[in-house]
Amino acid sequence: MYGRDPRLDRADDGPRDEWFPAPSSCLAPAVLLRDRRRPPGRVCASPSCAQVFVAHGSGPERRHCSRRRAGRERVAAQRRSRAADD
Repeated sequence: MYGRDPRLDRADDGPRDEWFPAPSSCLAPAVLLRDRRRPPGRVCASPSCAQVFVAHGSGPERRHCSRRRAGRERVAAQRRSRAADD
């Protein structure tokens, strides 16, 4: 058939475990993109980190890939400001 990917399901009556994983794995990012009208992922704001993370949930928007990374950035910024004051 035109437009069908034979890797997704071998036949219309194929078992569900053959065709279900591929389309459903695309559904979550598509729903997030539709609901938020922007990509669900971001790149960490830390200059020393290039990890990509999914920013979802309530509360303020995340800028860093983890709480630990955000804490390190806050401490580094505080040390730089103290060094500049001296």
